[in-house]
Amino acid sequence: MALLKLSRPRRLFLYLLIVAAAFPILLVLAGTDDDSSQSKHKIFIAFGFHVNLYHSFRNDTMDESGFGKDIRIIRHIIRTLDHFNAAGIPVKGVWDFDNLFSLQEILPRYAPDIIEDIRRRIDQWGDEVILMSYNNGLVSAMTHEELNDAVRWSITNPWHSGVEDLFGTYTPIVRPQEMMTTPGSFSVYKKHGIKAVSLYYSATPFDAFSVFCRPLTRAEAHNPILYRHTETKEEMVVIPTYHIGDLVEHVSLANWASQLHQLQETGRLNEDALIFINYDADSELWQGIDLPWALEWLPSTNGIGALVKEVKDLDYVHFTTLGTYLGNHPPVGTFSFSQDTADGSFDGYNSWAEKAETSSYWTVIARSRRVCNAAVRAKQILKEKLDAAQLDNLIHFAELTRLRALSTTHFGMATPYVARQREQAMARLMNDLDAYSDNIERLLADRLRQHIQHVSLTTKTVHNQSPLDTVLVLSGDSEKAKQSNRFLKVPRPAGFKEEMALFLVSDDGHRLTATHLADSVDKQGDPTMLLSIDRPEELTNGIYRIYQAEIPGHKGHQEISGGPGKMDDKELANQHLAIRFNEDRIDGIYLDGIRQTLRDSLIPYIRWEGKIYPAIPEVHIEKKATENSPTVLRMTGSIPGPAGQTQRNGWFDYRLTLVDDLPYLILQGSVQYPTTVTADLLNVGAAGLMRRTDLNWQEVAPVEIRFAPETTKSDPVQIMKKNYLGVATSYPLDYFRHNDRNLNLDDVNNHITASYVGVCVGNNAMAVAMDNSIQSNFAFAPMKLQYHNDNQTFAVRVNPFGAYHGQQYAHPTRGNGNGFEVTAITGKQYASSGPTYNGVCQSFRLMLAFFPGKQIPTSISRDLAAFANPPLVISLHNRPQQPKQFERLLPPSGLVAAYQDGSVQFSWDNNFDPQAHYRILCGVRPGDYQAVYPAVGNQLRVDRYAPNLPFIKGRRYYATIESISAENRISIKAPEIQFTIRQEEERGTKAPIGLELKVLWANLTTMFSH
Repeated sequence: MALLKLSRPRRLFLYLLIVAAAFPILLVLAGTDDDSSQSKHKIFIAFGFHVNLYHSFRNDTMDESGFGKDIRIIRHIIRTLDHFNAAGIPVKGVWDFDNLFSLQEILPRYAPDIIEDIRRRIDQWGDEVILMSYNNGLVSAMTHEELNDAVRWSITNPWHSGVEDLFGTYTPIVRPQEMMTTPGSFSVYKKHGIKAVSLYYSATPFDAFSVFCRPLTRAEAHNPILYRHTETKEEMVVIPTYHIGDLVEHVSLANWASQLHQLQETGRLNEDALIFINYDADSELWQGIDLPWALEWLPSTNGIGALVKEVKDLDYVHFTTLGTYLGNHPPVGTFSFSQDTADGSFDGYNSWAEKAETSSYWTVIARSRRVCNAAVRAKQILKEKLDAAQLDNLIHFAELTRLRALSTTHFGMATPYVARQREQAMARLMNDLDAYSDNIERLLADRLRQHIQHVSLTTKTVHNQSPLDTVLVLSGDSEKAKQSNRFLKVPRPAGFKEEMALFLVSDDGHRLTATHLADSVDKQGDPTMLLSIDRPEELTNGIYRIYQAEIPGHKGHQEISGGPGKMDDKELANQHLAIRFNEDRIDGIYLDGIRQTLRDSLIPYIRWEGKIYPAIPEVHIEKKATENSPTVLRMTGSIPGPAGQTQRNGWFDYRLTLVDDLPYLILQGSVQYPTTVTADLLNVGAAGLMRRTDLNWQEVAPVEIRFAPETTKSDPVQIMKKNYLGVATSYPLDYFRHNDRNLNLDDVNNHITASYVGVCVGNNAMAVAMDNSIQSNFAFAPMKLQYHNDNQTFAVRVNPFGAYHGQQYAHPTRGNGNGFEVTAITGKQYASSGPTYNGVCQSFRLMLAFFPGKQIPTSISRDLAAFANPPLVISLHNRPQQPKQFERLLPPSGLVAAYQDGSVQFSWDNNFDPQAHYRILCGVRPGDYQAVYPAVGNQLRVDRYAPNLPFIKGRRYYATIESISAENRISIKAPEIQFTIRQEEERGTKAPIGLELKVLWANLTTMFSH
């Protein structure tokens, strides 16, 4: 996050005029403050430096576009602290690090002096090291095993990069990466001896929990406070933490400390108070912003040195560390919240989860978890036929790769895009994870074949029975509890006939009936079938044969007029659910006759430059119900884009199926979003970070559920969720208690979703689960809360695999509001993720469940989890194949070129294949290309136009790019671009002059009042 820059010379004269005009007024204010201190209570100040050199915003280079900036600023911080300590000022640093990237890989190679200096400062001046996580990981979306590794390896690990390994000591306090927490994570921390957690209680949108809990008192907001979860009963001491935006909110550090001390003096604060400022160690605000001479007095802009100078002479201020303060100050109160916290846009997971590529990445991670868990269970079944050591090695390396992939910076918080080098790093990790999963599945398939040759399966004789396949069924869920396996996804067997009944027969002859629900394809394009099992609790891990058979009296493929999935011209219904249609649109979904969704639910749309562009649907029956399978309703149509800006319209293709006589709707489909012109440039002036895009994309909704029920303030909407630790909790959308601006919430995403998420409105509820084997996301269903002024009621929308955007939440504050505005305007994470969906194709499968009441019934939550996490099925006759090649070779999009420091940086879009090969063609005339540059990945830096010819300053050049296949096939050329050899200045965020003047006025009045 960057903050306001006041360095525009053209405005300096205006500022000076304001100062001159205000001077007589300010003189009246002067001298009103009494500096004598009567209270015994003190203000303690701690400075925290959050070190993570592996960025989403920047590349992996030793310069200002990479971690070179971090190293420069951290060295400045250390020099400044040393300077004050040498002068007798006992200021200290509180340091937290990621271990894998910063302490293990980057600092030892590029700046080992930083590790040595912090070790020296701990010994000499009392600096403190606290914990973050080993992999600066997405800790709230980790499994038990992953979270345990991330915590224990942050302390000590086999690579000797733990804080205890490097510094010999640490304080057992965690500052989570991106302030991410989830119910159950505090219990894991406690098992590792963690005593407290540092979380933002900020008045700005860069926050963790201030909107989610009751307003804290001044004493609670500036002291340790005990968190106690109302449902799980877990407890943890929380240290309310602040950042640079809060300094602006309170004008200055000195003013903040003075305000608190005045409360101590008057007896309204009968406690010591702690101001803990923790912020990214790469922020320029620790070093200072270059300002005109007339504005150099502005606080919070001249670095760590100026902050120390502000307060070093105040007799009521003491410098401290967290461990020291916590050791002498027990918690002063108790509070609770149940949201999964993160300091991203909308105080949640928008900045990481709602990008298009996040779902692609997370699907690979989910598959890796599923395959590794299943492989562990396979050992008990295949036994001596399995080389346990070989399998364990594959699992071990997959787990290490997955832990690296779980770094938050692979997903955000940079929005809409992470840096190109981060994209390529993640593409390599995804390729590696898929390779491990493929190898494990092949190994299991080979051992299954050997195992079957040595065992005999008992089968009850059935008339006209024919075998289709032999499969190994393995639960891929990490939870230890017995799981329901109502849903099973298997390769579609050769010879399968729709008119035949399906059975699974276990090795002891036990038979289970299966219903064919839906078809799909796997990642190689091979067909698969989704089956519903009649007695799901009996489908356990083991080997089964799949049979089809004719059963006497069985109607087979004959259409049936009643029963599950009956269909007429206006309704698809079963015993509980009815989907009603009107003019090729879904009029609504009804549960036992009560409307559950509004018209046009499930229909895709995009919001582009403030206008909604909905799909144009057509609805028809694809398959009528039989005793073997339900009715399948198909919705297709185009998704138009903005006129004059759309290169290609989008489309969607959805299939809707009701499940037996249960209140479940399965929706399976694909959507291709429109492709629009990319006329905007991001990060101009930063050659390695520049990107071409269309910033007009604001919201994307592939299958929005417009829940019909409404409720009031006295009974707020409840969100029900279950995380990767297996902890199920809920939270209310009652943020209006802080401010009426929170009656409408444009994006709600504080629910980590291992399987499903539910919402309760009044006494009506629904839940939606994703099939993780097709498309997965750790927070897949953002929501939007809408308040109707006419009847003073709330309604909610759910947006699986989509992205919302709008106004940030209003936060409780005792400040002036300037910090909120500055943060919201200048923070790069508050942009929409919409541009990442431009031209993208998604495929997914969802199950919607509707039910009355305020909690998810156990049977429904079990089926939702079973749908989300079907067992891994290893087929004897349908072995995993190598990925199929795309038939058509296309050039990459988004080519840009920028000159910087004597070379030209070319960049283009390629998020999926780090080894893809390209050829860049360049010339001095349109269409006439004299230079050819081979390239791999998504970036190329070129120092010379030709071997003996440099780029000439001021000259215009033209370039294009084409793809090259392994068979030396060449794609068509991408649209030509042009660029000029000149040094571009980096374009920073421009704050409105009105906001700049408010900040200036707040500082002036505060300065003279003191």
